[in-house]
Amino acid sequence: MIHDNSYLRPLILNFTKITNRSFNSYTSIIYLLLVALILYIVCAFIEYLRIAIFKFIYNRKISTKVREKYYKYLNNLKTD
Repeated sequence: MIHDNSYLRPLILNFTKITNRSFNSYTSIIYLLLVALILYIVCAFIEYLRIAIFKFIYNRKISTKVREKYYKYLNNLKTD
């Protein structure tokens, strides 16, 4: 979980300007939900980019050639 990381928790709390005093109000709950939603959207976008990049790499000719040589090597190991 992103918010439970000991390095990121202080950064998120400092960025959102959340203190112990403001944590008890109802507006802070709405604010936290909004921050969580934005964080989720950013992470989902990063995941989408990661999938697109790896799909692009997977479909490249050189990747196909390397994959075919690897599978051929594995098949040779099984038959020996």
